[in-house]
Amino acid sequence: MAQNIYDRQDFFDAYDKYIDRSSKDVDTDPAWNRLAPLVPPVAGLDVLDLGCGSGWFCRWAAAHGARSVLGVDVSEKMLAKARGLSAATTTTEEHARIEYRRADLDELTLPESDTARYGLVFSSLALHYLADLPRVVALAHRVLAPGGFFVFNVEHPIYTAPRNPRVVRAAPVADENSQGASDDAQGELCWPLTGYGDEGERVVDWLAKGLRKYHRSVTGYMDVLLAQGFLVRAFKEFFPTEEELASGRADEVEKLRPLFLMMSLQKQN
Repeated sequence: MAQNIYDRQDFFDAYDKYIDRSSKDVDTDPAWNRLAPLVPPVAGLDVLDLGCGSGWFCRWAAAHGARSVLGVDVSEKMLAKARGLSAATTTTEEHARIEYRRADLDELTLPESDTARYGLVFSSLALHYLADLPRVVALAHRVLAPGGFFVFNVEHPIYTAPRNPRVVRAAPVADENSQGASDDAQGELCWPLTGYGDEGERVVDWLAKGLRKYHRSVTGYMDVLLAQGFLVRAFKEFFPTEEELASGRADEVEKLRPLFLMMSLQKQN
């Protein structure tokens, strides 16, 4: 069963403030700017959003002509936020094409009538919370129509590798013996990778204590995806540009390791 930390009031309140502070505008969001080219045209497609959160992608898909959009999330608080935002920001016709449903992705079932229904299965920053990734990938493959796309974004395995990370954005450590040591002998910043090959649960403190996620190597992800027969159509790792660093939308720490892993896969005809 996936952790439902977003329904913990302390975490939800902190997350709500974090989202407000980062002004989630998909058109200017650096991660979305990388992910959007991986998403096929959605006009006329049935779309499934796994881990929809506040429903931003559901609203985007409906606004871009999706025939129907189903957003699934374990958090009732996030779904309530999604429903409120959809009612307030979409047209009546777009709103009618969006459905939000509460379900644990580790236990999600969809009816046989949904087999080969969806033209796009999408997931942003949700799959790394799941203990049983093969199960949800198999489900995505089953409900995709032949030629349909599975597009997702997860925290990069390099980012999730440390077993005992400190505050995530302060995790790089000083290597005093490095060749690039600075004049003040503090060394150059490095990202710890000693736990990269040790897949499994990680518990971190981000916004609140006790956030549980699962580290998988790139090979771990690829083994699960290729076992289902998906074709890899695109593969991206997120590094900030100099412009994003200058604008303050990213910081110098993010130059040390990719923050996100993004993939577009297609179900064979």
